[in-house]
Amino acid sequence: NHVTFCPSPDAADIVVRMPTVDCQVGPWSPWSPCMRHGASCGYKWGEQTRSRQVWQKPSPLGRPCPELVNKLRCLVKPRFCPVLGPDGRVIDNHSELAVQIKRERRRRRKERQRKKRRKARKKERKENRSFLGQIVLYDPTVESSES
Repeated sequence: NHVTFCPSPDAADIVVRMPTVDCQVGPWSPWSPCMRHGASCGYKWGEQTRSRQVWQKPSPLGRPCPELVNKLRCLVKPRFCPVLGPDGRVIDNHSELAVQIKRERRRRRKERQRKKRRKARKKERKENRSFLGQIVLYDPTVESSES
């Protein structure tokens, strides 16, 4: 019983012998609606995206896939979101309920801004106190202990 082994080809030979397959992609999808943080209203600027699928993955020596996702900055329309009532339905923007809801939103936003300003002033006062504690005043009537 005599067994002979065939020499194995080099890895480079295998790669060269593999067929070269370039990446192939499908068509672009339609552009998405202009949105920001998942909302299509309430912001001035948003983003639109479109994508495409890979139909054929490339072989190691094939041409790589091109960009699969495009993003584009866009103007969000409508800028202001419709007002929803307690039952979740859109209500007339000029009704008394809509005016109350808008007034409450504005009040909460202003309160958040006031809190932010108070916090910044408090931090500034604390920094000023620590700085003033480091200042040493010169009094000419007090003699230095070194003389």
